[in-house]
Amino acid sequence: MLPFATGSLTLRQQRRCAIMSNTNHQSDQTFLARIGRQQEALLAIIKTWREYEGNIKRIVRDTTEIAARALDIERVSVWYYDHTQRSL
Repeated sequence: MLPFATGSLTLRQQRRCAIMSNTNHQSDQTFLARIGRQQEALLAIIKTWREYEGNIKRIVRDTTEIAARALDIERVSVWYYDHTQRSL
């Protein structure tokens, strides 16, 4: 096993434990509702992915909108680099 894999696994285990113990003190219903919204968003992205073949701007726009709704946030932004990848 590679050395970095052990560290990643430990971090993954810590995250899983934090989720399981619900250390952020959210009610169970709120926590489960949030997880449900996130899973629905992932499913929506997966189901519509093939519709977007070749249209990267539409993929980014719609995926960003779905993620914003799932996270219950009002504003999101996507910044594009120029062709040199040195400025936005």
